[in-house]
Amino acid sequence: MIILSKLANFLTLNNKNAQQICTKNLEQRELELEENDDDIFKSIYGHNKLKLIFNNAIASNEPIHILLTGAPATSKTLFLEAINENLTNCSFITSNSTGAGIISHIFENPDLEFLCIDEIEKIPKNELAVLLTLMESGRLIITKKTMMCNRQQNVKIFATSNKFEKLAPEMRSRFLKFYLKDYSAEEFNRIAINIVTDRFNTTEEFAQKLALQVCYKMGSKDIRDVIKVARLAKNESDIDMIIEAIQEYGMEHE
Repeated sequence: MIILSKLANFLTLNNKNAQQICTKNLEQRELELEENDDDIFKSIYGHNKLKLIFNNAIASNEPIHILLTGAPATSKTLFLEAINENLTNCSFITSNSTGAGIISHIFENPDLEFLCIDEIEKIPKNELAVLLTLMESGRLIITKKTMMCNRQQNVKIFATSNKFEKLAPEMRSRFLKFYLKDYSAEEFNRIAINIVTDRFNTTEEFAQKLALQVCYKMGSKDIRDVIKVARLAKNESDIDMIIEAIQEYGMEHE
């Protein structure tokens, strides 16, 4: 009994040590990521663990498909945009693209390695069959009269979905899924300041006022609204004018 008790204590102690080492390694990797100016996700505030996962997926020799879901305006699309802007052999498909366009694009680009799809739930279901086979087997199989194909093509698919429940179960099962929560007002403020000062080369005071006005006056926590106003505003007084115009002339039921 004494020996078993000592063994249990030894295993517990070693398990705690292993957990501490893993935590330390993760914290070190996150710190290195924040300090790396070459990281393709540098413009995205927070989500450090998710950034590491995407970096690992991009570097992996095996096809890994990642789906970001959750409420609108939670940086999901920003991840896809960063990948598309920084990687070669990559394509970005928006919800305005047709399913046939996606299939044709893959067919016409045999060297395609990464496919980013924004709002994947809006792609017609009958067009998803090709993607399902591609994700499962790594083969592009098309049996249309105008387009016949059966070839090996390993493509990593990174997608977003605002309405996860609309995706078929077989499509959901092929993805590694991550749910992004709504930003708090503090998080939104930090992200907006970071993006505005970096992208538009403004002062922090200007960026902070813009973020606060969009958040509290417009009632929005959508980073895209911040960017739209930042593109128009030449000074701080412009921020008030633009937001007042949006409120005065905005559509009641958009």
